[in-house]
Amino acid sequence: MTHTEYTDPVPVRRAYKFRALAKEHRKIRNRRRDFHHKTARALVNSCDAIGLEDLNTAGMTRRPYARPDGQDGWLPNGAAAKAGLVPHYAR
Repeated sequence: MTHTEYTDPVPVRRAYKFRALAKEHRKIRNRRRDFHHKTARALVNSCDAIGLEDLNTAGMTRRPYARPDGQDGWLPNGAAAKAGLVPHYAR
């Protein structure tokens, strides 16, 4: 049998499904890109200046290390002060 007489339906169906899935992924990608563009545009239009920070949020939310004082006790390490700040920047 030659290729023109018989084609296996499974690879054809698989290729069709692959293209259909790729199309859906493209739609999702475009929808997300559009949302980000519109959000950024709204920020630029509504603000005079925009500042960016590179915050170490993992270090900011991590519990502070215990500080031994060398005499079977512990020094203050600022854990109480930090506990009050965590909800503010961990949101």
